[in-house]
Amino acid sequence: MNPLMIISDEGALTMTSREIAELTGKRHDNVMRDARAMLFELHGVGGVLKFEDTHVNPQNGETYLMFRLPWDETTCLLTGYDTKARMAVIKRWRELEMRRAKPEPAVPQNFAQALYLAAEQQERIEAQQLALKQAAPKVVYADAMLASDGTTLIREAAKVLGVPPKKLFGALKDKKVLLSNNAPAAFYVGKGYFKESVHAFATNTRGEAIGHTARVTTRGLEFLRRFVDKHLSGYKHQPMRS
Repeated sequence: MNPLMIISDEGALTMTSREIAELTGKRHDNVMRDARAMLFELHGVGGVLKFEDTHVNPQNGETYLMFRLPWDETTCLLTGYDTKARMAVIKRWRELEMRRAKPEPAVPQNFAQALYLAAEQQERIEAQQLALKQAAPKVVYADAMLASDGTTLIREAAKVLGVPPKKLFGALKDKKVLLSNNAPAAFYVGKGYFKESVHAFATNTRGEAIGHTARVTTRGLEFLRRFVDKHLSGYKHQPMRS
């Protein structure tokens, strides 16, 4: 099951309690508690069960309960949250609704329009070919830095993208792509952009502790390129060479 926003059998968008927790910065068990109380008050016991769903934790393979809420119930739940939390969820809804309502491709009505559309398409093809040619050295370098499992560290990706690693880490945490413990958010793992690596390390005061590392996939490199263009374009410089 896709644990995040989907289109239900009735054609309506829904959002899970997990994504609401990620977007608002709240713990999932607290969001579940709030949602359960709200659903019981609105719909009774049967209504609570109606919105229940499950997801599988990729780390341990165990199945956990979550809620999948349509727009009305999601909005009702958010009335108890702060302004920034509500706005984060509202923007996410708008983004997915716009993605769902893709415009139909233009159909030429006459020969002149057909020629115009053909010329436009050729221009796009030439622009794409030029962009690929210019990006070729960077792509070769990116492929070379990937480990045997097809992933790399964020700091190595930052070198390819030409941004300071600290700035990239900070922006990824600010936008909730990375969690406070450096693990990737479940939404972006589900998209195939990251894999989470867990390792043990020794501390001076607490003995052995568990550390989390987000490793970037080949698909994730393209996501990070778009992320940098959108959020860190002012920090871009010439990519480093190994």
